[in-house]
Amino acid sequence: MDEFIQQNRAKLQEKVGALPVVLIEQFANNPKTEVACVLSVQPRNLQEIKNVLSACSELGLKVRCSGRGYSWSPIFSDPGQVLLYTGFFNSELGKERIRLHKVFLSDINGVE
Repeated sequence: MDEFIQQNRAKLQEKVGALPVVLIEQFANNPKTEVACVLSVQPRNLQEIKNVLSACSELGLKVRCSGRGYSWSPIFSDPGQVLLYTGFFNSELGKERIRLHKVFLSDINGVE
């Protein structure tokens, strides 16, 4: 495995804490036409998402969101990016569907 990815996994895990667990994975889209070595996380609540996004911002890591990886979409993670799986997210909002609109890291971090 690439030393750069291993180092970033350790740094990201240190910044986010124990959860969510940061993994190194060979991600492939459904038809297996695209494959990339990425860091992956499966946050289960809003605080974990905030922690991941804040840590990635501090470390200069790019984030790509994915449901459960069944997409045939040509939009795909680049090697070394952080793949944030949204399919395991449990909303505290009590709504069946969550829509994300333009979200800025300043909104998450409370920075003007």
